[in-house]
Amino acid sequence: MTNIELRSLAPEYVSENHQSYVARLNAAVKDPRNKNIALTGRYGAGKSSILDRFLQEQEQKPKKRWRKWPTADQEPSRRALRISINTLGPDDGEDLTNRIQKELVKQLVYRAEPGKLRTSRFARKPELKLWRAAIDAFAVTAVIVGLLWLFGVRPDPSSFGTDTEWFTMLVFTLLVFVSCWVLRWVLGRRTVSQFSTGGASIAFEEKTDSYFDKYLDELVAFFEATEPDLVIFEDLDRFSDPQIFDSLRELNTLVNASSHWQGRADRPVRFIYAIKDSLFEKLGNERSEKDAAGKEGGDGNGVEPGNHLDASGAFTAPPRIPKNDAAAIAVERANRTKFFEIVIPVVPFLSHSNARDLFGDVLEGLNLPAGTVISRGLIDIVARHTTDMRLMINIGNEFVVYAERLLWIPRPAPGMTADDLFALVVYKNFHLADFEALPHRGSTLDDLEQARRELIKASIATLQNERAALASGETRRRETERMAVLLGERLNTMMTSVSVVLTAATSEGTPLSLASLSTPAFWRPVAESGNLYLAYRHLGNHQAVDTLDRSKLQLMFGNLTSPELWEEPMSVSDDERRAEIDLEIPSLRGVSFKDLAGDARYILDGKSFGKIVEETLSSRLAVDLVKQGYLDRYYAEYATVFYGNFLGVDVANFFRNSVWPNEIETHFHFTTENAVANVMEQAPSDFLRTRSALNIEIVDHVVNQQTEESLQFVDYLTKQDNADTHAFLTTYLNTPGSRRDELVSLLAAKPWPELFNVLAMEGIVADDESLVGLLNAALLSSSETGAYKLNDAARALIANLHAEISAFTLPQPGASPDTLFWFIAESRLIVPSIRALSEELQGRAVTAHQYELTANNIRAATPLDDTAAISADNVIRESKVWEYCAVQVDHYLGLVAADEFTTASCLTPEVLAEIVESQSEAWTAEQLATFLLASSPAAALPDIAVLQRRSWGAVVAADRVVPNVPNLTAYVEAVGVDSVLAALLVNSEGDVVNVLGIEDSTAEELKPLIIATLNASQVFTPSQRARLTNQLMTSPAAPELDVTEINATPDDLLRELLQSRLLPDNAATFEHFSAAGWPSIGPALKVSTNAPTFISPLLTSGHASDALHDAQFSRETKLAILANLEDFSRIEDSQFVTTAAEVARQLGVVLSTDDLELIAPLVRNPEDLLWQLRQKGASLAVSTIMELLARVPGDFVGFAGRSGDEFVVSETPSLAVILDRLRRGNAIEFPRGRPQGRRKVRLA
Repeated sequence: MTNIELRSLAPEYVSENHQSYVARLNAAVKDPRNKNIALTGRYGAGKSSILDRFLQEQEQKPKKRWRKWPTADQEPSRRALRISINTLGPDDGEDLTNRIQKELVKQLVYRAEPGKLRTSRFARKPELKLWRAAIDAFAVTAVIVGLLWLFGVRPDPSSFGTDTEWFTMLVFTLLVFVSCWVLRWVLGRRTVSQFSTGGASIAFEEKTDSYFDKYLDELVAFFEATEPDLVIFEDLDRFSDPQIFDSLRELNTLVNASSHWQGRADRPVRFIYAIKDSLFEKLGNERSEKDAAGKEGGDGNGVEPGNHLDASGAFTAPPRIPKNDAAAIAVERANRTKFFEIVIPVVPFLSHSNARDLFGDVLEGLNLPAGTVISRGLIDIVARHTTDMRLMINIGNEFVVYAERLLWIPRPAPGMTADDLFALVVYKNFHLADFEALPHRGSTLDDLEQARRELIKASIATLQNERAALASGETRRRETERMAVLLGERLNTMMTSVSVVLTAATSEGTPLSLASLSTPAFWRPVAESGNLYLAYRHLGNHQAVDTLDRSKLQLMFGNLTSPELWEEPMSVSDDERRAEIDLEIPSLRGVSFKDLAGDARYILDGKSFGKIVEETLSSRLAVDLVKQGYLDRYYAEYATVFYGNFLGVDVANFFRNSVWPNEIETHFHFTTENAVANVMEQAPSDFLRTRSALNIEIVDHVVNQQTEESLQFVDYLTKQDNADTHAFLTTYLNTPGSRRDELVSLLAAKPWPELFNVLAMEGIVADDESLVGLLNAALLSSSETGAYKLNDAARALIANLHAEISAFTLPQPGASPDTLFWFIAESRLIVPSIRALSEELQGRAVTAHQYELTANNIRAATPLDDTAAISADNVIRESKVWEYCAVQVDHYLGLVAADEFTTASCLTPEVLAEIVESQSEAWTAEQLATFLLASSPAAALPDIAVLQRRSWGAVVAADRVVPNVPNLTAYVEAVGVDSVLAALLVNSEGDVVNVLGIEDSTAEELKPLIIATLNASQVFTPSQRARLTNQLMTSPAAPELDVTEINATPDDLLRELLQSRLLPDNAATFEHFSAAGWPSIGPALKVSTNAPTFISPLLTSGHASDALHDAQFSRETKLAILANLEDFSRIEDSQFVTTAAEVARQLGVVLSTDDLELIAPLVRNPEDLLWQLRQKGASLAVSTIMELLARVPGDFVGFAGRSGDEFVVSETPSLAVILDRLRRGNAIEFPRGRPQGRRKVRLA
């Protein structure tokens, strides 16, 4: 305790300030007209000090003697009563004025000495004395004994052992006296209200209190008995009821008008009131309200309220008062001058202009210890709101007391200054109830602190959301890169699946580089325009073009081509803003009231903290103290004595707001050294298993310690999987600089099954960069593979970010590769690039076939150089890789076709034979054929026998067998000559390939092959059979062909063989092939040089006319036919004869007369016969000629008529010669007349 003496708050008289008012009061009481005197002034103006001095001077004046007054030059002293009401009784439905009257009655009547108001109902009996009790007992004894004596009731003389009657009576009287005396002394002033005996009872009415009107006579009696000269009323204005002054004025009037005071006209009872002027504002307002309420009904006489009748009976309205004329309003309403005969105003000596100086004087007068300085700014703020001297003094006194307990001690609260404590004391004096609520966290300052925490929480969440949005730009950039790779691979897969190679691409006329097929530069224009034009080449070098509009793009690629997915990524300024946010969030967590109130950037429910301060605090003083930084978040700690080891205001504040109420203070910032360690030391044993431990700095400390405490907290987090823990994890995991990686490691090591699902929840971690680090920490701390659950979101998260997670991409000596790969397998990740994985994981991905089958992955898995071919020859060396390629052979072959460094699926016959042999049953026929077709021609098998026969057809069909005699012979013997073999032996132009190994072949090998080839009419053309046979027959050991082993087929085979001189040109050969009919014989006869020697009707088989007509038949062959016209005509049709006539004339062959008789009726052109007749000349008789002409159909039938018949025949080149011969032979005549182009003939 210091030696500073506290100043009293009692009124203090200062002559300089108060003497003039005391003189005014003294002068006022000298005038007997002044019965109601008002001393007016606001609180703290000095009214009590003035009244104290005034009463002191009144008591110092000479007192009056009995019935004598002082002389004229000597003023008598005055008896004074001083009444001050601080509280009122309970409100039982009474109005305020009556309650005040009740308190006044009690203070007035109970001020009289006991026994002085004997006739009053409020009279108090004096204190009972022994002698007074004895007198009362003696009176009662006399009455009792006297009555008993009169009625003859006397005590038995022998009762006391004597016969003397007077002695007995004396003793009896004495006993009664003593009994009454004791009873009177015991009962004292008690009043019997009721007693009963038997069935009867008697009740006495209890005395009750009353008010001015009801007990006016009692009040008057009081004043008559006590005869006060002055009655001083103080503090009546605190109840803001001006009506009480009306009642008191009436009481004063009644008292002074009573008969007791008629002889004291010069010394009336005076009421002096110490009040504030503003009290009468309310009286005027109340009357205005009553007047307004009375206007609805008027005055009952038809006169509107406020209107009056003048002398003529007309209504007159009172003068209208201007709305804003305060003076006029004061005149209209009842004002204070109506209540008092004299009003003495007290001019305030303390105002805003001098309050600061006076306050400074008060503090200076306390003689505070050195170093305790209250800043001028704080004094300025307090002085602006403090114009009461007593309040200033009390603030100084309380500051001294608080400083002795909190500031002037060996270990004050860290950081607390005199300003901090003084501001709290000021706040206490202006907000007493609120200050008392501090220990219960129920004050408005606690509300403000809660608003601060909520604002910080909301602002940090807003900043984190902004950071997440900025980070999403980086995430979007990476995502677009991933989508571009995916789309590029998908397009390549589509191209290879249909065996085409992409050659060009455009979008809206803009060429797209195929080199950037897997980059956003290719796909962004496509997404924006919604179309893609593709040019590609088939394996057969056939060019094609296709157009993909937005609907087709969506069908092929889904929503990956939506324009919004390809927006431009974040800029450099976004990176700078992220860095700013990372610095802004930590500073915001520990922000003070002052700094937060001065920063309008942060908003809660549309309000800044400055606005919240103004709305929460109930005084402008409190607002100023907060905004100027004098009242801050440690208000409760600075206002309380801390018993024990005080570890810091921040620690105490954390305990007050978080630990003890078990509330979450996620963003609470500790400022003192070792604050978190101190919290852990002082916290309850179960602190880390409560929600109050969910604080960023607490968790950082716990995680960093890696002790049993860490395990306790991790256990709490994993068991309390609720909204609180999720909200904390969302904040903590998004806080840069926190030990989030270590926390996740602990959660994974526990293990927490839901860890990866929580990390994958939307909004838990805002950006991919943070997610990568957290996933990496979790993966490296994972031990039991089956201890974790992965939902679809967790699988997708691991799959999307695996290439950035170092646990997957770099060697991890301390981690189990099997455990890490379990997450890859469990997430169902098909690794896009196994080179992105560490070597340990690459091998496991290859073994598990859990990677995308791409050219680069095949090279990485084999391994091969970046430019090495991915043909089976290279891949098959790694059995697991080839096994995967074989399983996805379609995709693999598509990669082979698309890869610029790979020319074929297989390059060597050895590998080809191995693959065909192993995959012939696993692959479909189409897949095997595709593989073989994609293989190199150099991989053709020199010996087909190395394969099982079930594969021969596929290999031969793909032209992957060397066309040598052993292969052909083996195939023909096993399968025969089929279309597959035909495709091998004949190229696309229809030319026969060169068969190898002929010169080394034997006749036994060649003959079956030759015969099978010659008889393969279904798959070879005659020319191809002949050429193949001719090629095979070049062997030195070529066998002789037996025509009978060759199937006669209706084609040109015989002709080809004859031309190749592979068969003899004789009748036997033609006879064998005649079974095939004219299609076989006809072409052969055309090339046969020996045909005229053996041609016969049997060979022509009805096609002699065709032979005669066909210019390819030799003249000799035709002459041979004409020479045997009669034989051919037997089996040929009439058309043959007609044709023979024509051909004979064309060839100049003169037929026999028998032949002429055969053709005469069948000639189509009479010239054919006429030419023959002309050539015969005179060798034919006229009659024979006439008979032959008569057989010619048409006009020549006239030659069969009778003599004299005339007819007309068409003129031909030979007709004139024949007719002339007949005319000379007198067979015909020429009548007159000759039609144009015709000859008229008459038979002779």
